[in-house]
Amino acid sequence: MYATQEDMDLLLESVNKMATCIEELSARMDDFSIRMDQLSARLEDLASRMEEGFIRIDQRLNYLETRLERIEKNMVHKAQFNSLLIILEKKQVITSFEKAHILFPPIEDPLS
Repeated sequence: MYATQEDMDLLLESVNKMATCIEELSARMDDFSIRMDQLSARLEDLASRMEEGFIRIDQRLNYLETRLERIEKNMVHKAQFNSLLIILEKKQVITSFEKAHILFPPIEDPLS
């Protein structure tokens, strides 16, 4: 069983086709690898920007929390406010009518 020249030519042609297919596949894989690297870089950039945004949001929330704590610390309590109204009424800075309206504001008619 010897291979004829025709068999050798067919075998060589098949090997060449396979080599061509492998080269094409390799080129496609290279393109795919490049695209994947680009996508990976874009995702890393997006993740970085999102992290920066979260940090800014966290800083802003911390700032607002601090401001709220200061406001709450400086607020008067209801008893202190009532005492102030009593003092202002006794010193005749406000009338008892004004004091009553401050303590118990009139309810607005929702139908009007």
